[in-house]
Formats: sequence, structure tokens, C-alpha cells
Amino acid sequence: MIRYASSITLRLQIDPSKPESIFVPLLIIKYLERPLSQIQGTNQMTSVSFSAEYLQDNGSLQTTVGGLFIGGMILFGLMVLI
Repeated sequence: MIRYASSITLRLQIDPSKPESIFVPLLIIKYLERPLSQIQGTNQMTSVSFSAEYLQDNGSLQTTVGGLFIGGMILFGLMVLI
């Protein structure tokens, strides 16, 4: 039996308490297995996927956008009334 990496993901996440820092990167590897009888004497190729994920907490962004939207609506309402 041969075991090989079929999918590799690198995950980076921003530390919300220190936006200039990241948490320890996480490498996620998913493995598949194949019997030797399927490999010997063949020229079969297999695919391996790689992806990188960048994560951050958007809570403060949503609060800021929501506040700007409400403020803009108030200003628009005042302009219509005047």
C-alpha cells in the first residue's frame, strides 16, 4: 500500500487582538492510499491539489460598514426633508 498527499491546504489566520500578527500557520494534509498492484508497471498520474486560505475576523468591519450606512441614511433623510 502506498499513501500519498491528495490535498494540501495552508491556513493563515489574523490575530484579532493584534492585527499585525497571525496565529501559527496550519498545514492540512489529506491522504489517499493505493495498492502497489495498481501502480507497478503503469504510467498512471494522480492529481494533488494545493490551496491557501487567509482568514480574518470581519466583526469590526461589519460594525463600521453598518454605522456608515445608518449615518448615510440619516444624512440622506435630512437632505430630502430640507
